[in-house]
Amino acid sequence: MYGFLTKKNNGSYGLPLTESFRNPKQFAHENVVHGSDVWRKWSDAQLAEAGATVINDVTKGAVGKIKSSGFTDAYSNNNIQRTYTLVDIPYEPELAKLLGRVNGRRDYIINAGINVTIRDEAHVLETQSSSRDLISGTIASIGAGISLPDGFSWRMRDNTDVALNSTEMVTIGAAVLSHINAAHTASRVHKDAIAALAAWGAVNDYDLDAGWPDVAEPEGI
Repeated sequence: MYGFLTKKNNGSYGLPLTESFRNPKQFAHENVVHGSDVWRKWSDAQLAEAGATVINDVTKGAVGKIKSSGFTDAYSNNNIQRTYTLVDIPYEPELAKLLGRVNGRRDYIINAGINVTIRDEAHVLETQSSSRDLISGTIASIGAGISLPDGFSWRMRDNTDVALNSTEMVTIGAAVLSHINAAHTASRVHKDAIAALAAWGAVNDYDLDAGWPDVAEPEGI
């Protein structure tokens, strides 16, 4: 930035600035109009003799802080050294984003699949919406007294068809229900904790990875 200094009674120039601006511009001094290129061509001392100065931002940043519109100027070595007042970063926008990430994490957890054990064999049961609908529909049929067809099986993530009886089907359905409930519970705990945060640093440092129910390893790993 650039600026014009105040002319003192003794003929020298100093603070306060009479004007500041971002782009070099022409100015008049002692009835001579100087083009905007003098800001580049003249030395700091030459500019100072004409009451002009370059403004250097010397503000030192800090974690969790941003510059405000307030500042203090010091005039040294024919330059202005400007230090802006730092204020806390507004945390509310980041808090809203963090709350949105909770919903995303909850939905991922619910749909990610769970590990189940059937007759001492480990399997990965899909839990995305279409699979949950099939599971709940099958369990509803069992609850209505409808017997599973002969040779009934359920396809797991690895495309293995696992034979299930009614009891086993209800058991894995209960596991899915427990998993979904745990995901929603964790979501509510996180949202309550996040809503209580009142500073940018606390929002920035918040651990969103803790407290969720286990899921199956992603496919392909």
